[in-house]
Amino acid sequence: MKNIILNIFSLLLIGLSANSQTKVYYVSLKKDVKIPALPIKEYKGEKKQTLGEKIAVYPDIEFQEITGIGGAFNEIGGLALMSLPEESRENVMSNLFSKDQAQFSFCRTAIGASDFGTNAYSYAEVPNDYAMEHFSIKREEKSVIPYIKLAQKYNPNLKLFASPWSPPGWMKYSGLMDQGKENAAENKLKDDPEIYKAYASYFSKYVSAYKKEGIDVHKILIQNETDISTKYPSCVMHPEQMYKFVASYLRPEFDDKNIKTEIWAGTFRTYGALDALEFANKDAFLNAVDGIGIQYTNTKFISDMNLLVNNKPTMHTEGVCYNGKNTVEQAFKRLGEVA
Repeated sequence: MKNIILNIFSLLLIGLSANSQTKVYYVSLKKDVKIPALPIKEYKGEKKQTLGEKIAVYPDIEFQEITGIGGAFNEIGGLALMSLPEESRENVMSNLFSKDQAQFSFCRTAIGASDFGTNAYSYAEVPNDYAMEHFSIKREEKSVIPYIKLAQKYNPNLKLFASPWSPPGWMKYSGLMDQGKENAAENKLKDDPEIYKAYASYFSKYVSAYKKEGIDVHKILIQNETDISTKYPSCVMHPEQMYKFVASYLRPEFDDKNIKTEIWAGTFRTYGALDALEFANKDAFLNAVDGIGIQYTNTKFISDMNLLVNNKPTMHTEGVCYNGKNTVEQAFKRLGEVA
């Protein structure tokens, strides 16, 4: 079997500056075989090279730092994990988060239900609860919260970003968190000042409630996949509405409550929509947020984004799951999404 050398998990650049030494490591990717990363001085490759196999390293040229790699915490995953015997549960999380294992360091979670929830739910289920008097994360005390805490046990430096798949149903024209495919025209957040105020409070209460559980949310992204209406929880949110909500309601709410969590635009899908580019093309929109999250993307789109956002950071927030096959070809596709 042909060996493929160097992909996203096998190329590590340490100390990218003119005055420091660059160290490069490699692994040989083979199906079902785990091979440790080894330092490389020179790699000549196979006798017959093909286009794309040459890798040149320029340590003096710096781009955005890769700050972490990880996965997603969700209700179904948490319930499945908690159903395991304790020894198995600990083994799973140790393999994912321990320093000498995968060492996942930057993960995602949903604000309320995602497509990996047992059904649609929010933290504000009482209709018209504008003051958030009935706000509660109790449902997640047996799933998502212990899931994240166990990860923190093995990686205390774990960072987390979060986004909603949908606002509470009563905040939308459809009145529903899910069934967006059947109600596409109404699958939107209401353009109403009272709704915006309530939704901003919803975000701040979420961050505060999780902090009380010992879980810091480092980044908030306003809406998952802003351009699609699906059977599972979703909400269409155009760049203009996202900017309006952030600049006039969410940012003031976080400032008032002294919440230091970063506010990012997105998450924007880039395969079928230009929302991310439209957002990044307006200085006022960019200035309102701390960064932009994109997913289901490619190298060309990332290059285009970097030309627009100047020094504003971007984040790859989700990739194709590939049904767990973990092939070499898929590894190269993942590399193209983030590098």
